[in-house]
Amino acid sequence: MEADKERGAESFSGPDAPQALSVGEFISMVKNTAQTRNECRTCPMFGTPTVVLDTNRDSLGPVDVAFLGLNPGREEVRQDRPFVGPAGQELRKRMQNLPQGCTWLISNFILCHTQNEAAIPEPDQVLEHCLPMLKGIAARFPARLYVPLGAKAMQVCNIPGQITANSGQLFKKNTIPLIHPSAILRPARGPRSNREIFDQGFARVVQFLTDNLHAGTQQNKAKHRK
Repeated sequence: MEADKERGAESFSGPDAPQALSVGEFISMVKNTAQTRNECRTCPMFGTPTVVLDTNRDSLGPVDVAFLGLNPGREEVRQDRPFVGPAGQELRKRMQNLPQGCTWLISNFILCHTQNEAAIPEPDQVLEHCLPMLKGIAARFPARLYVPLGAKAMQVCNIPGQITANSGQLFKKNTIPLIHPSAILRPARGPRSNREIFDQGFARVVQFLTDNLHAGTQQNKAKHRK
């Protein structure tokens, strides 16, 4: 994700420089783009509700971690925020364990709503149309760590293999996939519970951020001593 977030990214052109916008203004710009962009107007999902992002930043800029799902559901549309339904609550509950001061972004590779993944029409075409939008968002909120949630999100990041085996493992130096938090709400198929798999993976996300934030603090102290 880090290597190609600028390549093929939607620019979200407007009267003001996007970097100068507030988060709310940027979300409005993305939604307006989704109504006028040719790739969106010719997409099978054009006209469905769009949910852009959530973040604890007040303005655009770097974040420590970006959680990326596939697409928003009904509750997300109602609240206009990603990952706020039952599965999202499981994710957000664990986000309380992120290091103090950690900045985060939550978004989806497909910004438009369906009831579930199976309801996405022509998913490969939809992803092709929508990926530049997500790349444009990632370019405005570059992340220290990317966390794709679920098998399909992991595949979009070009990570091969099974999501259960890969959950919590580090790929490409800055990407840790996790099983989708909705799996916590379902019975496991193997000897380990989905809750255990998710929690162990999330603990590695927390450890990665803790180590990197600590390293950044030490580097800053060293610079000030010079």
